[in-house]
Amino acid sequence: MTAPAPPNFTTLSQAATAMVQDANAISQHQQSYANHQQTLGQELSIQHQLQDLQTSIDNLTVLVTQLNARLDSLGARMDSFGARMDSFGARMDSFGAPMDSKFTSLEARLHNLKITEART
Repeated sequence: MTAPAPPNFTTLSQAATAMVQDANAISQHQQSYANHQQTLGQELSIQHQLQDLQTSIDNLTVLVTQLNARLDSLGARMDSFGARMDSFGARMDSFGAPMDSKFTSLEARLHNLKITEART
């Protein structure tokens, strides 16, 4: 049986260099993977934030719709109130015309009374 030949320094050096290169490549891949995982985590966080924003927009849309309905209702009530006020104004005008006539008649009678009183 023959003893194995001692390892060649050049062969060992090349093997060590190859192992170091492999280790560096593995380290770079691990760093690349970690960066990718971080990017995915950030994208997931952004997606959750966008979902929360969409929920808020949907809630605001519902509130604006409810507010518009209430404003429409208020507008209808204000129109109704305006119509009632117009009706009241018309009644006051119809009440005022006879009052003006009576007031004019009273003024004339008072004037005549003063003339009569002044003669006596």
